[in-house]
Amino acid sequence: MGNQALQVTRPVNQVQGRTDLPLSKRPKVVAAFFDAEQGAASGILVITKDSIENFSAKSGIRKYLYRVQPSSAIRCAALNTKSALGPCLFSGCEDGVIRIHSGVTLKLQKEIPAPEEGVDSDASAPVLTCIACPLNNALVCGYADGTLRSFFIETNALACTYRPPSTESAPSSPEPCPSSAVTCVSFYKPKNHILAGHASQVVDASGHTSSLEDVPVYVYSLERGRVVHKLLGARETVNHCDITDTLGGSGSGPYVVACCVGEFIVWDSQSHEILLTYRLTAHVYALDSHHRCSAAAFDRSENVLFCAFDAGCFVSLQLKREDRRSRGNGGSEASPSATRSTASTDGKTGSTEVSPSEQRPTSRITCIPIKLYQVKQKNSEESGLELSKEHTTLYYLWYDGRTQTVVVGDGCGRAKLVPDILNKQTQRHQHQHQWPGGSPPTQPLPMISLSIPGSGTARPPSPPLRLPRPPSLTDKRLPLFSLDPVADIKRAMVGGDRGRPGPPDVEMDGRGGEGC
Repeated sequence: MGNQALQVTRPVNQVQGRTDLPLSKRPKVVAAFFDAEQGAASGILVITKDSIENFSAKSGIRKYLYRVQPSSAIRCAALNTKSALGPCLFSGCEDGVIRIHSGVTLKLQKEIPAPEEGVDSDASAPVLTCIACPLNNALVCGYADGTLRSFFIETNALACTYRPPSTESAPSSPEPCPSSAVTCVSFYKPKNHILAGHASQVVDASGHTSSLEDVPVYVYSLERGRVVHKLLGARETVNHCDITDTLGGSGSGPYVVACCVGEFIVWDSQSHEILLTYRLTAHVYALDSHHRCSAAAFDRSENVLFCAFDAGCFVSLQLKREDRRSRGNGGSEASPSATRSTASTDGKTGSTEVSPSEQRPTSRITCIPIKLYQVKQKNSEESGLELSKEHTTLYYLWYDGRTQTVVVGDGCGRAKLVPDILNKQTQRHQHQHQWPGGSPPTQPLPMISLSIPGSGTARPPSPPLRLPRPPSLTDKRLPLFSLDPVADIKRAMVGGDRGRPGPPDVEMDGRGGEGC
């Protein structure tokens, strides 16, 4: 749940990076973040391979720009607003160097050189594939050789190197076995565990590529420096992995959640048993079997998974644990007044009640789709221009649990934001403004007045409209959320509000603007 004490500036719906290039030639977004810690100076960071840009969250106007040299193109990035060096942006570059920038002015503060451990003088630096800064004084990086390395950001010292079991040398060969590249890293603070997801392709020393039947998810101990859990069962590249303490019900976790290219999997972290395998394209009607998940994020407090796709959309799904009671003899479900058959000494059969204490509790993990967010392309710059699939694919998705804001980045330098995606702020507003007798208010929450930067004209205020009822998490339908308030208003005025799109003050119109 978001931090109610945090004063959040309502961000604009879209910012556009690299406007100096034609739309079709702009690079894809490597990472995008919404920094809500700076109050009125809050910014939206858009990172591409050759630039870092900081936009005002209120006006959408670019405040700071940092150009990147071609030899040090950015491959991955992470944001930590409370690090030991202050608000910092960490970028992993092609040359193996980790560069630390100010999270506000983007000024380069320091560099962490490429690690030299296990690298010959002739060999190139290990290739960075992902980066995370879960602690205030250390960061964790994943590499193409399957290893993890942690660094102290104040001293630049290498803290530890974590190697998966597959890289240990076999008895018959002095050379280590190859491992697939690390694709994602996350941190589980209660037990100081580091999770690492891997790619489905392995490249050996000779350059030969092979596919893995079981893509591993490793859980490392921060203190021991080695693998404590190895989870198998994924068949595709892991885009995101995380741990949640509980999924509701009477049982408790922790559970490991991994979102792959086409499915996500839930494991019991202790028994390593797969509790749920959910095929994404089979349950979202707007997706076909050929569509692939390109990025994902997980909200541990609400157990909500966000998955972005190459179809220019992302979906939210909630994981739940359902507890049931079964008979002690392993039969089917039984209620508290269940009966069982008995035989008497005279050969006659009868039935007696089975007490609740004799019934064995069982549970299962279920997934409930919440909403589908289809990103609409409505920028006047795109009129008459047909964008390719590479441009509309959402390559990056980031979720901020404090403000419950989702930021997605596409293939042409744009970052789109959806604030209050779980309707928590809307529900708090409704709770604080209860009408007598429980009657609904005649006026909804105010719509955001948007203006196009540089145009000098603002949109006219939207007409009054009844606030749509938030969707029920138990609703099996998956409503299409177009992120277009104008269309939502028209549907409401003609009585065609299908799908209950959610709060009316959320828009992704492809143009960006100024939020009040």
